[in-house]
Amino acid sequence: MLKYLIVILNRNAPSFCYYENRKDKTGNQELMPMDTFKTVLDFALSKNLSINFLGVNKSLPDTYREEINQYKNHVKFISLENDDGDTDNILIINSSQKDMIKDIKTSSFRNIILRVEKEHLKDLFSIVQSFLYKCKRLNLCLLDASSYDMDDLKTYKSELDKTGNFLVSEYKAGNPVEFSFLTDRILLNKMNNCNAGIEHITVGTDGNFYICPGFFHNVENSAVGNLKDGIKILNQQLLQLDHAPICSICDAFHCKRCIYVNKLSTCEVNTPSYQQCALSHLERDTSRIMLTKLKEIEPFNVIPPIEELDYVDPLLVLTGKVKKKMPGEQPDGKISGKEKINLKDSFITVKDHDRIIKLPRLKQVIPGQDAGREEPGKQLKEQKIVRKQTGDELDTETVKGLLLEILKTQKRILAVLEKGSGGQ
Repeated sequence: MLKYLIVILNRNAPSFCYYENRKDKTGNQELMPMDTFKTVLDFALSKNLSINFLGVNKSLPDTYREEINQYKNHVKFISLENDDGDTDNILIINSSQKDMIKDIKTSSFRNIILRVEKEHLKDLFSIVQSFLYKCKRLNLCLLDASSYDMDDLKTYKSELDKTGNFLVSEYKAGNPVEFSFLTDRILLNKMNNCNAGIEHITVGTDGNFYICPGFFHNVENSAVGNLKDGIKILNQQLLQLDHAPICSICDAFHCKRCIYVNKLSTCEVNTPSYQQCALSHLERDTSRIMLTKLKEIEPFNVIPPIEELDYVDPLLVLTGKVKKKMPGEQPDGKISGKEKINLKDSFITVKDHDRIIKLPRLKQVIPGQDAGREEPGKQLKEQKIVRKQTGDELDTETVKGLLLEILKTQKRILAVLEKGSGGQ
């Protein structure tokens, strides 16, 4: 059920999430036409939706500001350059602007979104620490995360641990600051994902609906309706958690499960990339450690502990690589009447009549935990995976390439499993 509407007033509106705003080069009008804007407001009012406005800047005409202010249930997302000191606004800051923190008005009510560029990952703790003193809540967004390699993940884990220790000391000192990627998981008992296309929808300057702003800015022909005909999302069930095989067995409840990143990295809206899963599980693990250290302090003393895991990719659970009970699993190992996945020494094999699908098994390594463990990919270089159906070969020189192959195979495996259940 829709709860709020994201309205892009200007094509050059700053990004508040994982997508990049590719500046418009088509010559189209940058500002949403006033008649379209009024229709958007009428639509939101008729559906009783709150509105998040993007693209509110100092050059916005007063006529638009008047319309915005008349709509009571709204929030404005603004860039640092357009900060007017109104602490009700959500402030968007990029890590490249970290030296401008002195210009930010301190407020115990302020909500800040910090978008961290990959080049600043090694300085994450110091950046986060300085921003936490400026606001009530800091929301983190990692840019270019789909390009993270094992070294980046180790760096991130190290920075998370330092941040976690800092937050623990702050809580023990009676300063309950919020940092989305760590404190949220401690308090959640169910998934709290972005839910794009389910709880919120975006309307672009062209008057068309999009699953989220990332699709509007960067994915051609991705509109899912318009103000005249309404919202029409094909296969909308794929946006639901229960139609996301990997995410539905995961308890990284704080993960945003970004549909846009999924589409770009795996070509499937319901399938996350390895990096997205790994990052969320590293955050989950730091939250687990924090909760252990805070167990004597209210209200943490009544919060159930977070289970320690030996993997960072739920796909390994789905495929049977990690022995963990899945939702609906029976004592005999079968899952809701579906065909059991048989484990082999080097492959996970699923058989469908005379057709065999093989999924390579991986040695899982949690970044930051060395203990003599072998880096993944060391023995997989030069290895070739033979795909039975096509007879062709894929040369895999890095773990990243191998993981991409696994993700491509996953959809076919799930289809076989569904077929094995007799369509029930």
